[in-house]
Amino acid sequence: MRNKTWMTSLGLVVCLLGAASCSTDSDSGTDDAGTSEGASAAPGSDNAAESAGPDGAGASEGPDAGAGTAGPDQAAAPDLSDVPDVVAEVNGTEISKDEFTEAYTPTFEQASMQAQTTGQPVDEPTLREQTVEGLISSELLMQASEEHGFEASDEDITAELTELAEGNGMASADEFLAALEQQGMSGEEVNAEVEQIIKVDQLIEQEADVTEPTDEEVRARYDELVAQQGGGDAESGSPAPEIPPFEEVQDQVAEQLASERENEAVQTLVEELRTEGEVTVHLESPDTPE
Repeated sequence: MRNKTWMTSLGLVVCLLGAASCSTDSDSGTDDAGTSEGASAAPGSDNAAESAGPDGAGASEGPDAGAGTAGPDQAAAPDLSDVPDVVAEVNGTEISKDEFTEAYTPTFEQASMQAQTTGQPVDEPTLREQTVEGLISSELLMQASEEHGFEASDEDITAELTELAEGNGMASADEFLAALEQQGMSGEEVNAEVEQIIKVDQLIEQEADVTEPTDEEVRARYDELVAQQGGGDAESGSPAPEIPPFEEVQDQVAEQLASERENEAVQTLVEELRTEGEVTVHLESPDTPE
């Protein structure tokens, strides 16, 4: 399944369904449409799967939910009382506080759960910036796809729903739709979101300069990952995970490398659209925790 890092509300609900691709420490989605940075996961490991989704798991508590004391298995709710009604404007289109809340709250809640384990406070300024930038990137891409006049047929929508269902471990598009309806999205809303996904995919395919990795590049990436894993965890003293032979993970490594290149190309496209357009951010971040 393609890594649709720019997705907004549907991506949130997919994360709520427990999609294996959801990750908050990935820069995908909320960080300017998902550039991929840092060391890659070892091929064949759980972390080597494609990253996706701008947001983590969790249910929204509403735009003005106050941050409270969370139990050991309960995430704190963010305090969004200082968030303006309009967090940003993109070529005259407003991004509302409700849209920001829908995207930010699950991310904050998962970060809060992680903070209980690490003892480090949640970096709210960074999370807020990543969230609003992700929403801006999504809006830029959606506007551009509309300007190009891309269309999505009923067959395209059904095929995309089937792909999303399979990516979430479900047997059919109907099962996927039923699960989304339980999360509060109607069939009409889902179809509208999927239609937009298809249009933006068409935009990316036409406008983003993405080159497929060669066999030599895939092998070089595999060798790089093997070298990274060779020393194990120096701090804990744990041995390095066993990495499968190249032949067994070649396709996985190729997909990982291709996904990184697509993310980079989408980031470049977003930067171009932002330079050509008019973007105003009204959201101010709180002080960075010490």
